[in-house]
This record gives sequence, C-alpha cells and structure tokens, in this order.
Amino acid sequence: MRYGTTVLNGPFKGLKYTRDGALTHYSTPALLGTYEMELHPWLERLRLNAYERILDIGAAEGYYAVGMAMRAKTPVDAYEPEPNCRRSCREMAELNGVSHLVRIHPWCDRRRLLRMAGVRCFIVSDCEGYEVSLFTPEVAHALAKSDLIIELHDGSHPPGTTRAIMESRLVSTHNLEIVGFKPRDWSTFPEFSFLSFLGKDANRAISEEGRGANQEWLIATPIKSA
Repeated sequence: MRYGTTVLNGPFKGLKYTRDGALTHYSTPALLGTYEMELHPWLERLRLNAYERILDIGAAEGYYAVGMAMRAKTPVDAYEPEPNCRRSCREMAELNGVSHLVRIHPWCDRRRLLRMAGVRCFIVSDCEGYEVSLFTPEVAHALAKSDLIIELHDGSHPPGTTRAIMESRLVSTHNLEIVGFKPRDWSTFPEFSFLSFLGKDANRAISEEGRGANQEWLIATPIKSA
C-alpha cells in the first residue's frame, strides 16, 4: 500500500500494523481508517483514560485493543480465542510501544464480567453471536456503570432477534442507541484520491469488512440512577 501499514484516519490514526497483521482480517479499511466508521463519532468523544477497566472482547489482530491502549495510556484486556490473532495482537502491541498495557487472554466468560460489578468499564464486543450467551441479564446488571459497544449478530435467527434480546436485558440500566452500517463513497474522502485507479472497485477498498448492509451495533451508556 502506498502509505505503508499505518492507520491514516479515525480514532486510532497513527496505529501501526505489523506486516503479518496487515495481511490478516479486513486490514485495508482499518489502514485507511474507515473500518467501522459508523462508530467513530462516538469513539472520538470518549475520554478513554477515565475508565477503570477497558475490555475488548473478540480482539482479532488488535485494532481496538492496541488503539485504545495508545489513546488511553491505561491497561486494556484483550480477549481472543484464535491463537494466530493473539500473536498478531501481541506483536502489534509491541510495535506500538504498549505491550505493557495490552493484556491478552484467550476467552471471556460471564464470570469475568460479573467481577466487573460496580466498576466503570468501557467494553467493545465483537464475538460473532456469543454476545447473547455472554451478556445475560445478570451480567447486564453487573455492568450498570459501564459503557458498551456490542456488535450484533443474528446468525441463523430472524433479523433483529439479537437486537431485541440485548435491548431487553440492558434497557433498565442503560440508555440504548442502535447504529447501522452506512455505505461508503470513497470520493467523499479527499485524502483517498489515490484510489481513483481502482475505478468502480474503489468503494470496496474502504468498505470490504465482511459484513452485510443490515449490520448493527448496540451502544449502551449507563442510566445515571442505575
């Protein structure tokens, strides 16, 4: 890539990818800074260093875990069951000088989250449908002081099933907002003019994230009296 393996835009601008990391997952939109850009306005408003704990559940190669550690300068717990992804996350943390802040674990279960009761956490979750098993009503109550971004996955269930389940569990403790996938148009990004050589495929370079047009994220922020 013309600009190497450093993220160009977004809340983690300047994050460096390793060579191997740049060849895994959906690294092109990550490097361009358009990955999950629907969440950028919300992420950029956060004071990450104000949280007692930061958790990235489904950390993959480390985009969020390492990026948040760089911004917050505080520890981040990264949970990722896939060994190669854990290796990439560890290498990315070393490359960006935050290996002392990124604590990598293979698995997050309900017991770990229940131990966060009363703690102000920021949690990013992308665990391919496991969110329904992980964020039980009991866990939702324990996380009443925490901010969450949960990527929703219906899998084989009818569209909207996971959204309805998660909203029902969090509505008594959190303010809820649904954010949906937005189509990208590379021509609206002046800094991406170099993509013009791709022609009609230019939009794919900034939007190929392996998700459908109906992708949604649930953003949950604590109700102050909860």
